[in-house]
Amino acid sequence: MAESWEKFLEDMADSYGLDELEREAFIEMFAQKGKIRSIVKLASNLNLGESAVKTRLGKVYEKFQIDSQKKGKGKLLQ
Repeated sequence: MAESWEKFLEDMADSYGLDELEREAFIEMFAQKGKIRSIVKLASNLNLGESAVKTRLGKVYEKFQIDSQKKGKGKLLQ
């Protein structure tokens, strides 16, 4: 991952007050610039169950003030 992209993601996580678990999921979700990783891929990469990833991302969406019931949430974060 390009250092400037990683720094951008870290800065965004900080500015929205993401805790360590939320931050980990957020950064992993967007690790490849321009691509969004699936819940299945995130769960595998983070060694978590899919429900744990969904819970973490739900908190991220809440902090970014994105309706977690809306389709295409990841695109809104991107």
